[in-house]
Amino acid sequence: MCPLARTVHRSVRDAWLILGLSALLGVAIEIAARALAARPESDPRARAAAHAAAPWTEEVFAELHASERLRWEPYVGWRRLPFASRFTNVDARGRRLTVPRAAPGAKRVLFFGGSTIWGTGARDEATIPSLVARATGWDVSNEGETGYVATQERFLLERALQDGERPDLVVFYDGVNDVYAAYQSHRAGLPQNEPNRAREFNLTKRPGRLLAEALRASLHESASVALATRFLGPGAPPPALPAEERRALAAAIARAYAANVTDLVALARARGFAVAFFLQPVIFTKRALAPDERAFARERAFVAELYRDAYEAIRAARLPCFHDLSDCFGDDATPRFFDFCHLAESGDAVVAQHLLAALREP
Repeated sequence: MCPLARTVHRSVRDAWLILGLSALLGVAIEIAARALAARPESDPRARAAAHAAAPWTEEVFAELHASERLRWEPYVGWRRLPFASRFTNVDARGRRLTVPRAAPGAKRVLFFGGSTIWGTGARDEATIPSLVARATGWDVSNEGETGYVATQERFLLERALQDGERPDLVVFYDGVNDVYAAYQSHRAGLPQNEPNRAREFNLTKRPGRLLAEALRASLHESASVALATRFLGPGAPPPALPAEERRALAAAIARAYAANVTDLVALARARGFAVAFFLQPVIFTKRALAPDERAFARERAFVAELYRDAYEAIRAARLPCFHDLSDCFGDDATPRFFDFCHLAESGDAVVAQHLLAALREP
């Protein structure tokens, strides 16, 4: 073999050796990271002051993460798979259990919303729909799902009506996800994480993109990346929108919300049921904040003004069947939130009281 050939042979051999050792090292790091990640780690939100050290909180959050297994649902994107545990139960249709069960013939009420209606951080018996069911004896169905925006809920209602559901009253509890999804996409009315769906569209027809997306997904799900994020922190927060863009987006959010309200009021009249819409509180609408609530507000400060502008635009629309609960805590400084939008059970109880009072108004 000539000297040049030997040199090329050694270079190729060394390159493959380095590549193989690097791959083995990467696999070893990932295996070690998965072993560390397998150790149970409690959700830090379970230790928020709003829970008042309730003894079930850690278990509720462990069940929350275990229940976050989703299936594809036409028109609305996703729905939870059935799940059974001590405090968190989901039926075959993806609905969170409402406690207590109603007597036959009771008024049929459907609750729609995102994770705040579904009941993140709460036991089955302490979600807003369950609290309303206990106070009224109504036959309440919790149709909430994590991440849903108002338009998804509208489609979910229409599918339920097609399947034979005959409600007496339908309640929508929204605001948080509609604003945050609009911030993500810079466009109102879309579901959360819609840029991901756009990136994934037609991947199977483009093998190169499919491989790149598979690599991106594997990195996203990598235990070693997750551990690095855990120890190093998530990095800098996203930027706030420029004032002019923010105000324009807030106005678009209000228009999309108003369009849903207008159409759903017409649908309710045509189908013979009552409907009510509630604008939910977020950390930025609570006037008196406890110390850890101030920290939650700082963590999401980049969307604070968008929430204020969008909520004000929604209020200004003077929509029918609309109720503003965003200031339901008044000057109460008691901790209620365990992040920027989710309420502990005590906060859900306050919301349920205000919601019921509005529904009972003549």
